[in-house]
Amino acid sequence: MKTKKQIIGLFLTGWMLTTPSCTSESDFEQQQPSEKYTVIQEGYSFFADQKRYKEADVRRAQGGLCDVEWKILQVQRTGNELTLQLSKPKDCKVRYEFIWDGTLMESFPMMAHVFVKAVGENCVADEYEEEVIKVELNEVFKNLSVDEIANTNFTVRDACSLEDFRCTDDCNTYLSN
Repeated sequence: MKTKKQIIGLFLTGWMLTTPSCTSESDFEQQQPSEKYTVIQEGYSFFADQKRYKEADVRRAQGGLCDVEWKILQVQRTGNELTLQLSKPKDCKVRYEFIWDGTLMESFPMMAHVFVKAVGENCVADEYEEEVIKVELNEVFKNLSVDEIANTNFTVRDACSLEDFRCTDDCNTYLSN
């Protein structure tokens, strides 16, 4: 009887030592963020800023965060280029903000979430027009290597609505009606 308990004890000990530990998704988000930085490009600004990201996440789809009525219609990724097709008020000067918290979720493949927000003044929403913004990922994700960018899936999140566009590998996703 004693050897049976010892065998079971050894089995359980071996099983516990060889079983991989589980880490919840929220633990991945607690990893050390990259250094805070800003990249200014024509038509948009890219912020690697954990505080700004958390603010967008908390205030998402609430009044007061978004002063322009706009939509993301399509997100397309081809290699190093992310292309967004957007709808905005006609003749409205809009500048877009891409907001990243500076972390990658270390899953396989790695994942990054980016908010997009439109900023403009005195935009009347009587008519709409489409606009295309192209983002070179290696220019805005300055602290990531070419391999890290290539192996990262991106979720583009509309800061003014609850629309998320999950971009796995090279992708072409549309707003669902």
